[in-house]
Amino acid sequence: MGNAEYQGYAQMEDAIFEFYDKLTENKGVGLFYFAGHGVQHDGESYLIPVDAKRLLKNIRHLRTKAMSATYILDTMKAAGTQVNLLILDACRNAPSFVRSWSSRGEMDMPLGLDYLMLKKVRRGVLNETDGKQSPGYYDELTEDFCFQSCR
Repeated sequence: MGNAEYQGYAQMEDAIFEFYDKLTENKGVGLFYFAGHGVQHDGESYLIPVDAKRLLKNIRHLRTKAMSATYILDTMKAAGTQVNLLILDACRNAPSFVRSWSSRGEMDMPLGLDYLMLKKVRRGVLNETDGKQSPGYYDELTEDFCFQSCR
């Protein structure tokens, strides 16, 4: 999605459309990175936009006013890329206005195959937070994948 800063839901949606267009031009690797808040409801993970407090008035609004992680993955798959990486640097505790809707405000990520870098990240987060936070990982890779060194 480049270096642009997308703050609200409408901008997030526009960025996903732009991202799809770029992915269809290059069928190699799709990489999506999100930093912010996330929440899980009824088994679906949602990325919370900056303007969520204005948009999300109740739990039903998650489906139309927050970005579904499944929607992002489906968009990447539809673009026909060979490998898709979705990195969610999201707090697993939802903002207070979302937590008040349900006791299930956390975003669960099933554990999958941890590669060396991911293990280092997990150890670092555990150390920095005195064991209070632990990144979750999920993957569907069927073959080894690595980035090529740029030397």
